[in-house]
Amino acid sequence: MNNIEKNKQSIREFTRIFKNGHDVNGIDHLFAPDFQHNFKVAVSPGLKGLKEIGTIMNTAFPDVVVKEDDMIADETKVVERSNAVATNAGPYMNYPPTGRPIKWTEIHIYRFNQDGKIVEHWAEISSLELMLQIEAAEMKKIPSSTQKVVLATAKANAGREKDLENALPEVAAPTRAQQGCLQFEVFRSATDPSAIIGFEHWASEEDHARHLQGDHVKTLLARFDGVLSGPPEFVFMKPL
Repeated sequence: MNNIEKNKQSIREFTRIFKNGHDVNGIDHLFAPDFQHNFKVAVSPGLKGLKEIGTIMNTAFPDVVVKEDDMIADETKVVERSNAVATNAGPYMNYPPTGRPIKWTEIHIYRFNQDGKIVEHWAEISSLELMLQIEAAEMKKIPSSTQKVVLATAKANAGREKDLENALPEVAAPTRAQQGCLQFEVFRSATDPSAIIGFEHWASEEDHARHLQGDHVKTLLARFDGVLSGPPEFVFMKPL
């Protein structure tokens, strides 16, 4: 058996013992002494931290069953995509058990050393999917009556079209990061080469007003001096 297949076998053994066997202490032989995880939650470093995560999951989902969907490997790494089903029979973090059937998906990357031991691990879990099912999170629908949609058209003076085109994308990223911004896109007019059109969708008029007072908008307007042929034109709309 070559190293790639040996590494795959190690991951399947880890899943069998740690995840489906719920035995957090039966995996030491698979890991290097200098193993490190990359969890973004406050747990201990090294294998101790991985076991702490296992204990949290086993407490909240004691009957969890994880099934492999895909496994890809080379000489040093194994990537595994899997799905999990369980009953939320115990507390998860600070949330009480719901008794509900739960499912989620996982993607793991394991790095092996020359001795065939797992030396590093990364994990991406569909946490939002899980949290929604145990009512630790909810998807709130924004009432259409409060939303604001804006079409903004700016036209450049002759010879300044590129200046206008280059300036607008700079405001896109900070605008999308603002509270209440549901969508912000910038388009070039297909019929008027001097015109740039911005499509804005805001959760509320207050959010849009706050955006207009932002430093990045003020900086952008200052750069428009001599670039625009006139003030931008705005069309305000609301969803039906």
